[in-house]
Amino acid sequence: MGEGVALDWTIDSGNKLVVVVADGPVTRLDVERCLAAVRGADASAYRKLLDCSKLILAMDDINLLELGSRIRARHHQPVGPLAVVLPQPPLDARLGRLLGIMAMADRPIRIFKNRTAGRRWLSRLPTPAEATNEPAD
Repeated sequence: MGEGVALDWTIDSGNKLVVVVADGPVTRLDVERCLAAVRGADASAYRKLLDCSKLILAMDDINLLELGSRIRARHHQPVGPLAVVLPQPPLDARLGRLLGIMAMADRPIRIFKNRTAGRRWLSRLPTPAEATNEPAD
């Protein structure tokens, strides 16, 4: 992660995995850039690891609701399983609402205390090609 970058992501097309790490203040624009990169890489159905353990939400309620609305509007499309690493309690209520919106999608989702446990769970799940019985790339 570069200096001053609060949201970093890696899209691994070989393993059909997206890893997103938040470290510091994250704005709506940061999240929208990440979502655009995932869509641009045609990786929406990939397994995802979202590490929010060092996340600081740097957006007001209006931006959070607008972001949640955009995420919810895409739930009709296939989305991959989601492993979320959360900070130790107390959980920011706004982050809880955003996670609730993400949980509404038709996909497996689990909360973890660390990235290793989340990655382990995701590794046991089928890749998108295996889940749909399509040939792997």
